Amino acid sequence: PLSRGSEFHKWDLHIHSPLSGLNNQFPFKDTEPDWEAYISALEQLGDIPAIAITDYFSIDGYRKIREFKLAGRLANIKLLLPNVEFRIDKLIATEKGQRRINYHVLFSEELTPDQIDEHFLQELKFCYGGDPQDKNLRWSVRRQNLVLLGQKLKKDHKPFDEIGRA
Repeated sequence: PLSRGSEFHKWDLHIHSPLSGLNNQFPFKDTEPDWEAYISALEQLGDIPAIAITDYFSIDGYRKIREFKLAGRLANIKLLLPNVEFRIDKLIATEKGQRRINYHVLFSEELTPDQIDEHFLQELKFCYGGDPQDKNLRWSVRRQNLVLLGQKLKKDHKPFDEIGRA
């Protein structure tokens, strides 16, 4: 028989990094994220020993925060996981109206950021307009392709360009 009941720990598996591309409200110093302020805030999490660093379509934020952890920071965080968030084009009806479905993919800390990039993200394809079955119009999920997509959206759709200026 078990001598103890269930044990629960607080984990936060959805912490966006300053490199999140959408709705980024993190403080910046000059043109760079204020990493010291961000890391210091994470170091104040006294009762949350496991977190997942979340970014849209990338693990760049996880990569940077992992560097801090490997350099001896974030001693309070025992488990640091990468979480890739995908905003997709599916909507569902809820009590609050139409809501977009987002997928989250959490990875083991045993995988390196390069392994996740090479064997997962770069294998995913997305398309902008045109025929999604046409391999010439499908791009892999790489930073440079996402930047090109953003530039194309800003050029082709005025509201996207205005968001970047707000």
